[in-house]
Amino acid sequence: MTPPLIVAHRGIHHALPENSREALWKALDNSFWVECDVHAAGDGVPIVMHDETLDRTTEGSGPVWAFSSAELKQVRLRGGGLVPTLEDCLTHKMDRGLGWLVEIKPHGADELVRRTYDLLQGRPFVIQSFDPHNVRYASKLWECSTALLAGDEQELAAAFDGDWQQVNVNHRLLKPQVVQRLRDAGAGVGAWTVNEEPDIRRVIDLGVDLIISDNPWRVREAVYYLSPDEWRAREGR
Repeated sequence: MTPPLIVAHRGIHHALPENSREALWKALDNSFWVECDVHAAGDGVPIVMHDETLDRTTEGSGPVWAFSSAELKQVRLRGGGLVPTLEDCLTHKMDRGLGWLVEIKPHGADELVRRTYDLLQGRPFVIQSFDPHNVRYASKLWECSTALLAGDEQELAAAFDGDWQQVNVNHRLLKPQVVQRLRDAGAGVGAWTVNEEPDIRRVIDLGVDLIISDNPWRVREAVYYLSPDEWRAREGR
Protein backbone atom coordinates (compact mmCIF):
# COMPACT_ATOMS: atom_id res chain seq x y z
CA MET A 1 0.00 0.00 0.00
CA THR A 2 1.44 3.35 -1.00
CA PRO A 3 0.49 6.81 0.32
CA PRO A 4 -2.22 8.58 -1.69
CA LEU A 5 -1.40 11.33 -4.13
CA ILE A 6 -2.16 14.75 -2.64
CA VAL A 7 -3.84 17.25 -4.96
CA ALA A 8 -4.41 20.96 -4.27
CA HIS A 9 -8.01 21.77 -5.21
CA ARG A 10 -8.02 24.78 -7.60
CA GLY A 11 -4.49 25.51 -6.40
CA ILE A 12 -3.53 27.12 -3.11
CA HIS A 13 -6.47 29.51 -2.91
CA HIS A 14 -6.63 30.62 0.71
CA ALA A 15 -4.99 33.96 -0.04
CA LEU A 16 -4.97 33.74 -3.84
CA PRO A 17 -7.91 33.55 -6.27
CA GLU A 18 -9.06 30.01 -7.04
CA ASN A 19 -7.86 28.65 -10.38
CA SER A 20 -5.55 31.63 -10.80
CA ARG A 21 -2.15 31.07 -12.32
CA GLU A 22 -0.56 32.18 -9.06
CA ALA A 23 -2.62 29.75 -6.94
CA LEU A 24 -1.79 26.84 -9.23
CA TRP A 25 1.89 27.68 -9.32
CA LYS A 26 2.03 27.99 -5.54
CA ALA A 27 0.69 24.44 -5.27
CA LEU A 28 3.42 23.16 -7.56
CA ASP A 29 6.06 25.16 -5.68
CA ASN A 30 4.94 23.39 -2.51
CA SER A 31 5.25 19.95 -4.16
CA PHE A 32 1.56 19.22 -4.61
CA TRP A 33 -0.20 17.97 -7.67
CA VAL A 34 -2.66 20.61 -8.82
CA GLU A 35 -6.33 20.41 -9.78
CA CYS A 36 -7.97 22.96 -12.06
CA ASP A 37 -11.08 23.34 -14.20
CA VAL A 38 -11.37 24.32 -17.85
CA HIS A 39 -14.01 25.81 -20.12
CA ALA A 40 -13.61 26.76 -23.78
CA ALA A 41 -13.36 30.39 -24.83
CA GLY A 42 -15.26 31.48 -27.92
CA ASP A 43 -12.24 30.57 -30.05
CA GLY A 44 -11.93 27.14 -28.43
CA VAL A 45 -8.90 27.91 -26.26
CA PRO A 46 -8.99 26.13 -22.85
CA ILE A 47 -9.60 28.71 -20.12
CA VAL A 48 -8.96 27.92 -16.45
CA MET A 49 -12.28 28.70 -14.79
CA HIS A 50 -14.64 26.70 -12.59
CA ASP A 51 -17.94 28.41 -13.43
CA GLU A 52 -19.43 28.70 -16.89
CA THR A 53 -19.77 32.44 -16.31
CA LEU A 54 -17.35 35.13 -15.18
CA ASP A 55 -19.63 36.64 -12.57
CA ARG A 56 -18.56 34.91 -9.33
CA THR A 57 -14.77 34.86 -9.64
CA THR A 58 -13.95 37.86 -11.86
CA GLU A 59 -14.74 41.54 -12.32
CA GLY A 60 -16.41 40.66 -15.62
CA SER A 61 -19.80 39.21 -16.44
CA GLY A 62 -21.27 36.75 -18.91
CA PRO A 63 -20.51 33.22 -20.15
CA VAL A 64 -16.92 32.19 -20.82
CA TRP A 65 -17.80 31.06 -24.36
CA ALA A 66 -19.01 34.56 -25.27
CA PHE A 67 -15.44 35.95 -25.25
CA SER A 68 -12.28 35.17 -27.17
CA SER A 69 -9.26 33.98 -25.25
CA ALA A 70 -7.53 37.31 -25.92
CA GLU A 71 -10.48 39.16 -24.37
CA LEU A 72 -10.62 36.85 -21.35
CA LYS A 73 -6.91 37.31 -20.65
CA GLN A 74 -7.66 40.99 -19.98
CA VAL A 75 -10.37 40.25 -17.38
CA ARG A 76 -9.31 40.69 -13.76
CA LEU A 77 -9.97 38.03 -11.16
CA ARG A 78 -11.53 39.02 -7.87
CA GLY A 79 -8.57 39.16 -5.50
CA GLY A 80 -5.96 39.96 -8.14
CA GLY A 81 -4.45 38.63 -11.34
CA LEU A 82 -5.98 37.94 -14.73
CA VAL A 83 -8.03 35.07 -16.11
CA PRO A 84 -5.48 32.48 -17.31
CA THR A 85 -5.49 30.12 -20.23
CA LEU A 86 -4.40 26.57 -19.49
CA GLU A 87 -1.40 27.12 -21.73
CA ASP A 88 -0.34 30.12 -19.59
CA CYS A 89 -0.48 28.00 -16.45
CA LEU A 90 1.53 25.15 -17.94
CA THR A 91 4.59 27.34 -18.53
CA HIS A 92 5.64 26.95 -14.89
CA LYS A 93 8.49 24.55 -14.21
CA MET A 94 7.72 21.81 -11.71
CA ASP A 95 9.53 19.07 -9.87
CA ARG A 96 9.58 15.55 -11.22
CA GLY A 97 6.65 13.51 -9.94
CA LEU A 98 4.20 16.41 -9.88
CA GLY A 99 1.39 16.78 -12.36
CA TRP A 100 -1.98 18.19 -13.35
CA LEU A 101 -5.51 16.95 -12.69
CA VAL A 102 -7.66 18.87 -15.17
CA GLU A 103 -11.45 18.79 -15.06
CA ILE A 104 -13.37 19.30 -18.29
CA LYS A 105 -16.45 21.22 -17.17
CA PRO A 106 -18.79 21.34 -20.23
CA HIS A 107 -20.48 18.12 -21.33
CA GLY A 108 -19.91 16.66 -24.77
CA ALA A 109 -16.76 18.75 -25.18
CA ASP A 110 -14.67 16.71 -27.64
CA GLU A 111 -12.69 19.66 -28.99
CA LEU A 112 -11.94 20.98 -25.51
CA VAL A 113 -10.82 17.52 -24.40
CA ARG A 114 -8.52 17.25 -27.43
CA ARG A 115 -7.02 20.71 -26.96
CA THR A 116 -6.48 20.08 -23.26
CA TYR A 117 -4.85 16.74 -23.99
CA ASP A 118 -2.52 18.32 -26.57
CA LEU A 119 -1.43 21.06 -24.14
CA LEU A 120 -0.69 18.61 -21.33
CA GLN A 121 1.76 16.51 -23.31
CA GLY A 122 5.22 16.09 -21.77
CA ARG A 123 4.10 16.10 -18.12
CA PRO A 124 2.13 13.79 -15.82
CA PHE A 125 -1.58 14.52 -16.04
CA VAL A 126 -5.08 13.13 -15.62
CA ILE A 127 -8.18 14.40 -17.40
CA GLN A 128 -11.35 14.09 -15.34
CA SER A 129 -15.00 15.01 -15.82
CA PHE A 130 -18.49 14.42 -14.49
CA ASP A 131 -19.52 13.68 -18.08
CA PRO A 132 -18.92 10.00 -18.98
CA HIS A 133 -18.69 10.96 -22.68
CA ASN A 134 -15.76 13.30 -22.01
CA VAL A 135 -13.97 10.61 -20.02
CA ARG A 136 -14.53 7.95 -22.68
CA TYR A 137 -13.37 10.31 -25.41
CA ALA A 138 -10.23 11.23 -23.46
CA SER A 139 -9.51 7.54 -22.82
CA LYS A 140 -9.33 6.98 -26.58
CA LEU A 141 -6.47 9.45 -26.88
CA TRP A 142 -2.99 7.97 -26.83
CA GLU A 143 -1.68 7.28 -23.29
CA CYS A 144 -4.29 9.50 -21.63
CA SER A 145 -5.00 8.88 -17.95
CA THR A 146 -8.61 9.63 -17.03
CA ALA A 147 -11.02 9.72 -14.10
CA LEU A 148 -14.79 9.84 -13.86
CA LEU A 149 -16.17 12.15 -11.17
CA ALA A 150 -19.07 11.03 -8.97
CA GLY A 151 -20.77 13.49 -6.65
CA ASP A 152 -24.04 11.81 -5.68
CA GLU A 153 -25.62 8.36 -5.40
CA GLN A 154 -26.90 8.42 -8.99
CA GLU A 155 -23.49 9.27 -10.42
CA LEU A 156 -21.86 6.64 -8.21
CA ALA A 157 -24.31 4.01 -9.46
CA ALA A 158 -23.38 4.93 -13.03
CA ALA A 159 -19.71 4.58 -12.12
CA PHE A 160 -20.33 1.04 -10.85
CA ASP A 161 -21.80 0.11 -14.23
CA GLY A 162 -18.93 1.43 -16.34
CA ASP A 163 -15.35 0.54 -17.15
CA TRP A 164 -13.17 3.36 -15.81
CA GLN A 165 -9.46 3.80 -15.14
CA GLN A 166 -10.26 5.76 -11.99
CA VAL A 167 -13.34 7.14 -10.22
CA ASN A 168 -12.90 10.24 -8.06
CA VAL A 169 -15.76 10.29 -5.56
CA ASN A 170 -17.28 12.84 -3.19
CA HIS A 171 -15.67 11.66 0.04
CA ARG A 172 -19.02 11.55 1.84
CA LEU A 173 -20.07 8.63 -0.40
CA LEU A 174 -16.96 6.56 0.28
CA LYS A 175 -17.40 3.46 2.43
CA PRO A 176 -15.38 0.23 2.50
CA GLN A 177 -17.88 -1.57 0.27
CA VAL A 178 -17.87 1.29 -2.25
CA VAL A 179 -14.09 1.31 -2.50
CA GLN A 180 -14.00 -2.49 -2.80
CA ARG A 181 -16.63 -2.55 -5.53
CA LEU A 182 -14.75 0.02 -7.59
CA ARG A 183 -11.47 -1.85 -7.10
CA ASP A 184 -13.10 -5.14 -8.06
CA ALA A 185 -14.09 -3.43 -11.33
CA GLY A 186 -10.44 -2.49 -11.90
CA ALA A 187 -10.76 1.22 -11.11
CA GLY A 188 -8.52 3.39 -9.00
CA VAL A 189 -10.31 5.41 -6.32
CA GLY A 190 -9.90 9.09 -5.45
CA ALA A 191 -11.63 11.24 -2.83
CA TRP A 192 -12.77 14.89 -3.07
CA THR A 193 -12.89 17.51 -1.54
CA VAL A 194 -11.47 16.32 1.79
CA ASN A 195 -10.62 19.15 4.19
CA GLU A 196 -11.25 18.17 7.80
CA GLU A 197 -8.83 15.96 9.73
CA PRO A 198 -11.35 13.20 10.66
CA ASP A 199 -12.43 12.90 7.02
CA ILE A 200 -8.83 12.90 5.84
CA ARG A 201 -7.91 10.08 8.20
CA ARG A 202 -11.05 8.15 7.24
CA VAL A 203 -10.29 8.17 3.50
CA ILE A 204 -6.64 7.31 4.20
CA ASP A 205 -7.85 4.28 6.14
CA LEU A 206 -10.07 3.37 3.18
CA GLY A 207 -6.94 3.12 1.05
CA VAL A 208 -7.78 5.70 -1.61
CA ASP A 209 -5.23 6.44 -4.31
CA LEU A 210 -5.73 10.21 -4.42
CA ILE A 211 -6.99 12.94 -2.10
CA ILE A 212 -8.13 16.31 -3.44
CA SER A 213 -8.22 19.01 -0.78
CA ASP A 214 -8.49 22.74 -0.19
CA ASN A 215 -5.95 22.18 2.60
CA PRO A 216 -3.28 19.92 1.10
CA TRP A 217 -0.85 20.67 3.93
CA ARG A 218 -3.28 19.10 6.41
CA VAL A 219 -3.53 16.04 4.17
CA ARG A 220 0.23 15.83 3.89
CA GLU A 221 0.60 15.95 7.66
CA ALA A 222 -1.93 13.13 8.08
CA VAL A 223 -0.47 11.00 5.27
CA TYR A 224 3.12 11.21 6.41
CA TYR A 225 2.25 10.71 10.04
CA LEU A 226 2.64 7.06 9.06
CA SER A 227 6.16 5.79 8.43
CA PRO A 228 7.08 3.85 5.25
CA ASP A 229 7.12 0.64 7.32
CA GLU A 230 3.59 1.33 8.56
CA TRP A 231 2.38 1.88 5.00
CA ARG A 232 3.94 -1.44 3.95
CA ALA A 233 2.31 -3.16 6.90
CA ARG A 234 -1.09 -1.81 5.84
CA GLU A 235 -0.66 -3.43 2.45
CA GLY A 236 -0.74 -6.83 4.05
CA ARG A 237 -3.59 -6.26 6.47
